[in-house]
Amino acid sequence: MPAALELLQARYGVQSMRTDCGGHLNGSLLAAGLVDEVAVIINPALAANPESQSFVTLPHAVSAVGLPLRLREVDRLNDGAVWLRYDVRQSHHS
Repeated sequence: MPAALELLQARYGVQSMRTDCGGHLNGSLLAAGLVDEVAVIINPALAANPESQSFVTLPHAVSAVGLPLRLREVDRLNDGAVWLRYDVRQSHHS
């Protein structure tokens, strides 16, 4: 994945990407150190399906304490939802 992202940047000038994906791809991108921001919208409703898809499923433990996040921004949306933006704090990111 890092090589593919480097190619997108070199060939097409891509500086950032947004993904709306399932827990496994989110977890793989996070574990590979390819994520610098996590944005979560919390809707004012609880999931009806107890087997709902996980937001993040890491492929392996990335550290004993998980991946630390730093809250960047909180927005309250008109429908009562809350949009949270976090910076991912990984040692190999600047």
